[in-house]
Amino acid sequence: MKVLHVAETVKGGVATIIDQLLLDERIESFCLIPEAHESEISNKKNFYLYERTGRNLKSFIYLMIAFIKYFNTVKPDIVHIHSSFAGMICRIILFFFIRKPKIVYCPHAFSFLMDNSSIKKSIYAWIEKILLINTDIVICTSEYEKNISLQYKMPTNKLITIYNSVLPPFNIEKVRNNYRNNLIKVLFVGRLDHQKGVDILADIIKLVDDRFEFTIIGDSVVDRKLNEIFSFPVKKIGWVTKQELSKYYTQADVIIMPSRWESFGLVAVEANSYGKPVIATNCTSLPEIIENGKNGFLFKKDSASEAVSILNQLDIFKLKSMENECLKNYKDRFSTKVMLDKVFSLYSRLK
Repeated sequence: MKVLHVAETVKGGVATIIDQLLLDERIESFCLIPEAHESEISNKKNFYLYERTGRNLKSFIYLMIAFIKYFNTVKPDIVHIHSSFAGMICRIILFFFIRKPKIVYCPHAFSFLMDNSSIKKSIYAWIEKILLINTDIVICTSEYEKNISLQYKMPTNKLITIYNSVLPPFNIEKVRNNYRNNLIKVLFVGRLDHQKGVDILADIIKLVDDRFEFTIIGDSVVDRKLNEIFSFPVKKIGWVTKQELSKYYTQADVIIMPSRWESFGLVAVEANSYGKPVIATNCTSLPEIIENGKNGFLFKKDSASEAVSILNQLDIFKLKSMENECLKNYKDRFSTKVMLDKVFSLYSRLK
């Protein structure tokens, strides 16, 4: 079985998922991604690149040309398309192909999930429904994403939920640091943007007592002003490599996610894979990952005071006692093997 993976960009979670899908030895996998993002993918076997200078017409044309070229070279049984721009471009092109592969599309968050006007959301949903004519199955990354899709009248028979996964922790023993002060170490990982609730995080840091030490990994992408929101002492690191990130997960006591919406919530799964509980907003897909009081804690969206109340009741011993439940949640539901088996089963049914 030959599968061609196509992505217009692989920064962030898309790279994490494609990297794992390429590991499945039951499938002959091929991959087409931007040349500028080559370093994001570890597995370079059957690897094709195209020139991308940004999200612009020139880059879209290069993707179209490369997709046609490598589709004819590989002759895949299945084309697995990742994210909305590649989903639109490749599915339109495939309308005109004589030889039709099976088409799997994973939006990695539909555009109509974002904080936009109802008119924009309706337009995005309308476009997606038209493109579904040339789609065999859509992989939703959470029941939340699937349920919202159904509200926009997308056909049930074309939607399936397969949770994302993350690889096991990277060399924990090599980065473990036994030194600690008496502070509870709280870690935030992600974009410093409105969606991720960075303004709520700033309020939380101002309101908690002095038992906490906050570290922030990431940078602004959409709203550069939010990059400067932390005008008080806090460890702000910026983006780091996957290997470097493992050090911060290992040394943290708890991870915080004040997101306003998530189509999945990969950071929560990543945190659990290190045995770390997560304090997250009780909204969108996050309650599908976090069970309150078991592998983390949930608080009301936009409520810094509720998050602070949770934090102020914690101690190191309580957080450490949750480690086994965190690890079990990861291994049973979000490990690489679990995701690969579900995707392979899907491919097999389509073929």
